[in-house]
This record gives sequence, structure tokens and C-alpha cells, in this order.
Amino acid sequence: MRAGYTNVAGEPGEQFLRSLHADICLTGASAVTGTLLTDSSLEVVSLKRAMISAARRSVLLVDSSKFTLPCFCSPCDIAEMDEVITDSGIAHEPLSVLKSAECKVTIVNPS
Repeated sequence: MRAGYTNVAGEPGEQFLRSLHADICLTGASAVTGTLLTDSSLEVVSLKRAMISAARRSVLLVDSSKFTLPCFCSPCDIAEMDEVITDSGIAHEPLSVLKSAECKVTIVNPS
């Protein structure tokens, strides 16, 4: 268990996720830089890789503030996501990068 969190990190969590067959993986990222998803923890990245592999469909949920400089390590490239859902505050440049990567992008208006 990671201190302050309610998830199992490392090998126990990865082994459990490898045994699953999920319809959909909803995940986030600490940052999206170009087409690269990044996070600040090796343990979290490892679990995200396992989650994405276990799912038939993967959706990235990130608000527009996440399109910034990269963090420490990367679980995958945007090409491994079936869809990106973000808010209407996304800047033109990162939106263009997502679209040029032929990624389905859904933009929602925050209420």
C-alpha cells in the first residue's frame, strides 16, 4: 500500500490487474506532452500499463491544465488510448497534436 493512498502498488497490484479482462480503462495522467502521457511515480506508471493492457478500450481523462511539461516517467503514448476526454480550456496546440495523432478527442464544457 502506498502511504496516503488506498491502492496496492508494485507487483501485487500488477499481478492482480494482469488477471483481469476489462471492457474499459478510465485513467488519468499527471501530464500530457505532445503525444506522451507521463506520471511522477514508477509504481503508478507500472499499474497504468497493466490496466491499459487488461482493457479492450482505454480512455484518458485529463483536464486542460495537464497539457504541460512532462513528469518523471511514461506509461504509454497517446496512440494506445482509444479516446481522450478533456475540457474546453485546452489550448489550440495540444488539441492539434491530438488530432494529428488521429486520436478521438471529446471536449466537455465544465459546469
